[in-house]
Amino acid sequence: MRSPAVVAGAFIASGILGLVRHDEPRSPHPPAIELGHEAVSVPMGFFGGRPTVEARLGDGSFPFVFDTGASGCAVADAFADSRHIPVLGKAGVASPDSPEPKEARLIRIDELQLGDARISGLTAVAMDLSGPFPAPGDPVGVLSAGMFPGFLVTLDYPARAVSFARGELPAADGKEIFDSDPERRVPGLPVTLGDQTILVDLDSGSPGGITLPAEWGSRLKLEGPLTAARPDRRVDRVLSAKEARFGGPVRIGGFELGPQSLRFVEGIRRGLVGSDVLKRFAVTLDSKNRRVRLREPRG
Repeated sequence: MRSPAVVAGAFIASGILGLVRHDEPRSPHPPAIELGHEAVSVPMGFFGGRPTVEARLGDGSFPFVFDTGASGCAVADAFADSRHIPVLGKAGVASPDSPEPKEARLIRIDELQLGDARISGLTAVAMDLSGPFPAPGDPVGVLSAGMFPGFLVTLDYPARAVSFARGELPAADGKEIFDSDPERRVPGLPVTLGDQTILVDLDSGSPGGITLPAEWGSRLKLEGPLTAARPDRRVDRVLSAKEARFGGPVRIGGFELGPQSLRFVEGIRRGLVGSDVLKRFAVTLDSKNRRVRLREPRG
């Protein structure tokens, strides 16, 4: 049996990264993207604090979580079966550092539309998403900002809109615009806590605020002791977590966030900043130049 290839793909339990492995020797071709206009905007909804968009497949329109922390697309097994989406092969989905992938199916979505944006030939994964989306009317899957390479993708939380446009961001200034490590699969942001700075994943698929690796709980001057927090539920495992309030200055570039309740999770090597912090910004991703811009609405 051939060694499995690694394909871009990240799927949420709580906005958490994953890798997809399948039996093909090469990664699938990227999808073809057409914009009906120079810029396309669609309304942003919310599900459990996560941004959502309506995507059209065939004769229906369906809600998807729009996740910057995902590098691929995933749909629920039942939804894939009901739409008769072609299966390409087997796949496995695992969160970072997990040795045991969860079984899934590699599928191909012939065409998906977001407003006047058309995506053709999209490779995705069909898997059990009954954990995060248990009820009828819940999102049927996850869409990734990484599906739009070479485009500007903006999640404008205050305006409740997601947009796609051609263009590039200006050079990083460390205040509103930030360079992201090209080795990271997900765009990153520098979060400064007191006199310490950590590069974290920008993860709209997480409904919370700032999550850090467990060892950071002993590096920071917290306002009180660490207390047990709700577990961190990932696509393939559950990780223990603690939380505490940090009263010192918290900043992202030129933006002061104020005191924050921080989560510290066992078994992760990178932190993240989720939608509870991002919701005050219009967040623009420039995948071509690996840059991120944060903007607050005037007034």
